[in-house]
Amino acid sequence: MNSVSIRKHSNLFRASGHAFDLQRDQHAVVEASAGTGKTFALEELVLEFLLEARLEARQLLLMTFTEKATTELRERIRSRLTTVLQTDQSDNDDGPCWTLTPDARTHLQSALLEFETLPVLTIHGFCNRVLTEFAFENRQLFHHEVRGLHQHVPEALRTLLRREVLPGDHLASALFQELALQDSINVQELAKDLETLLGHSGPLLPEPPLPEDVSTPKEQYAWLLRLLLPDIRNEVHRLQTEQGTLDYQDMIQRVYENVQPQEGAPSPLTQALRNRYQCAIVDEFQDTDPLQWGIFREVFLKGDTTR
Repeated sequence: MNSVSIRKHSNLFRASGHAFDLQRDQHAVVEASAGTGKTFALEELVLEFLLEARLEARQLLLMTFTEKATTELRERIRSRLTTVLQTDQSDNDDGPCWTLTPDARTHLQSALLEFETLPVLTIHGFCNRVLTEFAFENRQLFHHEVRGLHQHVPEALRTLLRREVLPGDHLASALFQELALQDSINVQELAKDLETLLGHSGPLLPEPPLPEDVSTPKEQYAWLLRLLLPDIRNEVHRLQTEQGTLDYQDMIQRVYENVQPQEGAPSPLTQALRNRYQCAIVDEFQDTDPLQWGIFREVFLKGDTTR
């Protein structure tokens, strides 16, 4: 089959003075409002890396923030690859185009045949895969079970209450006993509130030390949560280690810690990820939190060969 020219439709490649250039742009941020063709641009960006950079499907990493979005994006990319491969006539356009030579067509057919190796994942799915596939680099068990915090916090709280709080050996013992005497505490609700706080990544109030004049039940309860939280976190971590489990936030935390530089050099995990993935495309990037951004920054933005 002869070569054909296929028009690049997305404004990502056609915007005057701001078009994405594969040879020039190692890193790029694309801003788009709803309904302006963002997902279509992602499809064409995948085609750009497959046809122009000749990357293999497994060397690309696509991330978004919901399982529904990953399913939609995967199906749209698969459909677009199929449509391009079925094209047998050139587009009449003087603008930017892909040239589908016989070699390029073969490469695209291989990408379609190996489409299931194209990682289209949520950030949690990505971290789960990293912890499993790079167990040595993560100093991690080969197999782990993902559990929500709600499956560990109640047990951690019961252990802490029995071992330290009720015998009077904890900073929070007096507050707990005072609230119990006032019938102002429910252990199940306490576990739920601690679970919520464990998933919080920003600063927490009130800040220690505990003042002498904590009088209202509301203030007492706030301080009780604050004083219990560090030991609950440690107890949950002990249970996770003992049972070989991880929660969703812990997956991100562990990957973040393991991609940090070691003695000024990329960590083993960072180097392994750079060798595996030549390009990362992150959808809804504005929704990343500091830990997620820290992973992307260390692995992809600081690498000389990654995009």
